[in-house]
This record gives sequence, structure tokens and C-alpha cells, in this order.
Amino acid sequence: MPMPFGFIYAYIPRPIAMNELLLKETIWFAQKEKAVFIRIDAREEILMKDIRKLNFSVQPEQEFAVDITKSEDALLSEMKSKTRYNIKLAQKHGVLISNFQSASPAGGFPISNEIFNNFYNLVQKTCIRQNIKPHPKEYYKKMIEILSKENVISLYLGKYKDVFISGALIMYSGNVAYYLHGGSDEDNKNVMAPYLTHWRAMLGAKERGMKKYNFGGVSISNHSWEGITRFKLGFSPETRVVHYSSAYDLPIRKFWYKIYTMIKNY
Repeated sequence: MPMPFGFIYAYIPRPIAMNELLLKETIWFAQKEKAVFIRIDAREEILMKDIRKLNFSVQPEQEFAVDITKSEDALLSEMKSKTRYNIKLAQKHGVLISNFQSASPAGGFPISNEIFNNFYNLVQKTCIRQNIKPHPKEYYKKMIEILSKENVISLYLGKYKDVFISGALIMYSGNVAYYLHGGSDEDNKNVMAPYLTHWRAMLGAKERGMKKYNFGGVSISNHSWEGITRFKLGFSPETRVVHYSSAYDLPIRKFWYKIYTMIKNY
């Protein structure tokens, strides 16, 4: 990740298990790339020499994952009635959901530029609406390109009247499907396409043998997250929200890390 004056730091977002091998490989990579430090958004407490616990995290500190091993009928019955209604409403309006599979032919980009641009356009619209900064366009493209080579990513897009109005980028790891990024078009919010998009993504993950569908970050206390939290929790209101620790920094170039923290705290 870039820093001022041409410096960089390495970042590990919510590793499934922060084991010794992963840490050694990351330290080796960080030293090779001359990173100042490694920042880790951990799933649990980390106890090791020189590591510093921060009072914030890069990723949301609360996460929401739904058990999808149950039958389709059981999953629907556990949703809030409004969520079930909105899924049916999207179907009634004729919203069509397409799953652009992740297999990349001969190392090429797995989806057309037109499809990718439609997805990125939805991400941009959502970020503007929510007053958040999106990643650079190349970030999403590179993510799809790399993960598609392992066949562990899918892009779901919802279309209404020949226009793509909702999208969800899903990654598969172990037995969990992770919702990474997405967006929607406010102009057609009345057809409730995001509800059907995620429902189809959940069913697709279930078909792949996944046991959980991780909706990603939520916040029970942050008012600015109220809308997205309500949307996600509606798919399984009885499921417990998971709370994580704040982030950690592991200094690699200790002199420059000290300078960095002094500037940050000035």
C-alpha cells in the first residue's frame, strides 16, 4: 500500500488464520519490497514481539456471515419478511441476474471490458452516494484478473430494462463466500435489484458447496452504516454479528516507522 514520499507498507486483511508460516512469508515479502511496516486486520488477538495494537482497523470491526447449508426454503423463512418481499418484488419487475463466471481463458481477462465497466460504474455511483472513496479502477480489474486464475471469484450483475443496476463481486475461500465489493443504481431502486442479486449469489455459493455467505462489514452503533447494516441483517436477523479486534502494526524498517508514527501523531 502506498505511503507519502514513495514509501509503502504491506497489508493483510482479515486472514483466516494468522499462523507462523503466513507471517514469515509476509515479513519476507515486506523486507523484499522494502515496506516500512505490515498492517494486519486480525480476526483474533496477536501476541508477539514488537507488534503494536492500534485503536482502529482498516476493515470494519463487525462482520455478518449467514449459514447457507440450510435448504432454500429454510433460508427464505429466516429472512425478515421485508427482505423476502423485496426479492419477490425484484422478480416481479423482471430483474435478471447474471453470474459472470471466473474461469480466465489462457490467462486473459475473464470478463469483457463492457461488463467490467458496468460493474465499476455501479461501484462509483454507490461510493458517491455514500460519500466514500472507491479504490482505483485498476484495483478491481487486477483483483478479478488474479483471482479468476484460481476460479475463486464471481461477478453477479442485475439487469432491468437492458440496464445493469446492481452488482456484487464474490470471492470463494475454503467453505465461505465473501462479498467483496458491489454497488447499485439509485435511479431504479424501486425494483429492489440488490436483494435479488445477493439472493442469487447466496444460492450460487450454496451450489459451489460453500457453508457460509459473508456479507462483510456491518455496524450496529455507527449511524452512517444504518442502511447497509439493515439491508444485510435482513437476510438472517437471528444470526449473530461477529466482532473483531482492532488492527496491528508490525514495524519492519523501525527507524522509518518511528518517523511515520511521529508525523501521524503530530
